[in-house]
Amino acid sequence: MSIQSRMDLTNPSPTLPGGVLSALQGLPGRFIVRGHGGRCWDQFDQTYIDYICGYGPIIIGHCNAEVNQAVIQQLELGIIFPSYTTLHYQLNATLKRIFPYTDCCLFMKTGSEAISAAIRLARAFTGRATIFRCGFHGWHDAFISPYTSWHLFEADPFPPRYIPGIPQDPTAALVVSWDGEDFQQLADLFQAHRPSVAALILDPIQLREPFEENLRQLRKLTEEEGALLILDEIKTGFRVSLNGVQGLYNIKPDITVLSKAISNGFPLAVVLGQPKIMGLIQSARIMGTYNNELVSIAAALKTISILERSGSITRLWELGQKLIDGTNEILNRYRLIEDIQAVAYRWPCMPALWFHQHSERAQNLKSSLINELARHGVLILANHPSFICLEHNKQDVDDTLAAMDAAVLSCLTTINNQ
Repeated sequence: MSIQSRMDLTNPSPTLPGGVLSALQGLPGRFIVRGHGGRCWDQFDQTYIDYICGYGPIIIGHCNAEVNQAVIQQLELGIIFPSYTTLHYQLNATLKRIFPYTDCCLFMKTGSEAISAAIRLARAFTGRATIFRCGFHGWHDAFISPYTSWHLFEADPFPPRYIPGIPQDPTAALVVSWDGEDFQQLADLFQAHRPSVAALILDPIQLREPFEENLRQLRKLTEEEGALLILDEIKTGFRVSLNGVQGLYNIKPDITVLSKAISNGFPLAVVLGQPKIMGLIQSARIMGTYNNELVSIAAALKTISILERSGSITRLWELGQKLIDGTNEILNRYRLIEDIQAVAYRWPCMPALWFHQHSERAQNLKSSLINELARHGVLILANHPSFICLEHNKQDVDDTLAAMDAAVLSCLTTINNQ
């Protein structure tokens, strides 16, 4: 599975458009040009097992025939009209069935804009301005600065840092960060900001153990304070369970934000809520030219229908756990388990290769091991959840573990020879 010798490692990779880091940044001159199932290929026809999956949207598999056919059928009818269509109402009814607390959907294109819409609705509904946030909620000014490394299995060892290009104006004080760890700290924040808190927005991947207990306490606290609970289920929706974390733990949020896995890679984000909240969409001036776009709606309906088939979500968990267990066996054999560990990022459908932040050995190995895995045909993230898709299979996991063994050995041999 190793990269062919013809690869030129001397040419630097160009700056990428779109603001997305390349999974092949350790392999200059390589570009992904096609994908199918749980694998993708570069321009030299080198195959890679893909656990990045577009940073989460690919949940069925690349180039899925059923999803593609639904999209093609809609393309032949048209992609955007001056009104909603029956497809929009079908998706609204489907989401209402899966998330029964809700009655209305707002369709958008990206998670970041959907988060912004949810926040505006919360402020409009409560008449309050302050937002508590926990987790990563997109790139918009109020939610990205000061920057904290939210995608962490351990607490961020660095202090919050400001992002260039974002003015440090008074509006920043309206968004208050909580790290998901100390519940008493959250209660104290509510007391300090009472009665100005409109909502707590939570990326549940960031909430610490005991997870279910903390989630229920958090729901109770927001209700007592008259603040809305916004669940940012952009990563977890349709993946940890069909109806996300809220379905897994029977928690009823006031607003839910979905994206990523909802349409197997086609750009779609959804804000869900009760009519009394969602009825404020027009007065809050939330609108967008592409909100009526139909191709992603068709893709979402087909994607959800596939995920509803028996055993789909269970398969994501089982393959993720197999990958985690096998990786840890290898790391333990090489006596690296104290420095590097495969973990379920709360749930095994999102496995993470974790390089412990206070381990110098782990930090020295992080880039080299990820790059070496790419050389051996495996794309996976470091200190960030990776993703299983339905079209990954046991052979993919077995091939991944063989690549992991070879990559670890190669990295250690290089270090020992230095």
